[in-house]
Amino acid sequence: MSSNSNEYEQLSANSENHYLVWLNRGLGLMESEDYDAAIVAFDQVLQIQPNNYDVWYHRGVAFEELGQYEEAVASLCKAWQLKPDLDCAYELLDTLLWELNRYEEAAQNCEKAAQALHLLNYDKKAVIYYRRAADAWEQLGFDEKIVACYDQALELVYDDAELWRAKANILHRLNRYTEALESINKSVEIQPNDYEVWYFRGNILLDLGSYQDAVTSYDKSLEIQQYYDTWNNRGLALEKLGCYEQAIASYDKAIEENPDYFVAWQNRSYPLNKLERFEEAQTSRNTAFVLQRRPLGNQLRNSGNYEEAIEIYTQIINIKQDDYLAWYYKAAALDKLQRYEDAIYCYHQTIKYKPDYYSAWYSLGLLFISMEKLEKAIESFDEVIKLQPSFYSYDYQLYYNKARCLALLNNIDLAIETLQKAININRYECPRKAKNDAAFASIRDDARFKALIGK
Repeated sequence: MSSNSNEYEQLSANSENHYLVWLNRGLGLMESEDYDAAIVAFDQVLQIQPNNYDVWYHRGVAFEELGQYEEAVASLCKAWQLKPDLDCAYELLDTLLWELNRYEEAAQNCEKAAQALHLLNYDKKAVIYYRRAADAWEQLGFDEKIVACYDQALELVYDDAELWRAKANILHRLNRYTEALESINKSVEIQPNDYEVWYFRGNILLDLGSYQDAVTSYDKSLEIQQYYDTWNNRGLALEKLGCYEQAIASYDKAIEENPDYFVAWQNRSYPLNKLERFEEAQTSRNTAFVLQRRPLGNQLRNSGNYEEAIEIYTQIINIKQDDYLAWYYKAAALDKLQRYEDAIYCYHQTIKYKPDYYSAWYSLGLLFISMEKLEKAIESFDEVIKLQPSFYSYDYQLYYNKARCLALLNNIDLAIETLQKAININRYECPRKAKNDAAFASIRDDARFKALIGK
């Protein structure tokens, strides 16, 4: 405590009215971030007014700022118990309990808060706390307790479509499909123009084996909003009904909405097999495999697991020889391993199957720089410029790297002309980079180079 604390003690010793002195002192110390001293001041107030919820709240904030979370929780709990509708206290308390992974305590506090708020006729706030309790129970996987929270909330606000849907979701997860259907029907009654509600209703009916009713629900959802997953699940229901052509058409619509949706490609193969259209079925399965595996390859490559990524891309290529992206990503992984000849082959395969894929040409140019094959690098960069003259209008790197190659080849005039193009695109970073780039050593004393970099 500071040296003038005795003055405050004298002022507060004989009269409860002087709690304001300590309170104001505490608040002032909070503003100056002297939290330890603030807590001492708040403790003095609480000796006089032990039920001052506002002081308990500020005391909790001070402990939280000091990282003393257990003490913060205790103070905030006290503030909240004294005033259940003190939102600021509860917000911080809830945040701290979540950060401490004390989900059960958070859930129980929320339920107590909701009950107290209901008694105060703050039903809308009580529902918010029941929702938060459900979220905390969700962290622990206590589905039955989540359902109980939603039931208590729905007793207070029966016409909340979101609550009915949330309850239906948990019941569906518990395989209590009939109850889930009853809940989602309530949501539909309240919010009949929400495509997600109809979609979810279709999913419940699908699990119940009510396939025709599921199709009807999916159709209603699609009238409101086109969604690839709805088309896919509609296909599943039609397939169960033996309507294979309609199922294929539904999967096709899903793929039209999202061409990379491998689930629909895989599902499409089943009715095709039923119709003995085996070649089309195999193509669908192959496409599904490629779409599913490519992200895994990219993830491995981005995390530095290049050998494993190459293996994935090779699997894709073995199934789909003309998959230019698999060739491209395989080349990038090989490049990282400095297996340059193999990488060049893969980049060329990329270009063979996708001649206008300028990214392959650009990456090939960079690889040639690494191999000190500067003429070939320039040829690759020129292909990029021919294919996409405006694509790199925002990126100076294409012209900058070409200028480096030209300078290293002592093609001074063209190097300066190309560097000018790069600087026109990026007048800040490019000159600074060129100033210290060893590739421009041969033209560093040229007056035109000096003018370009601002010297």
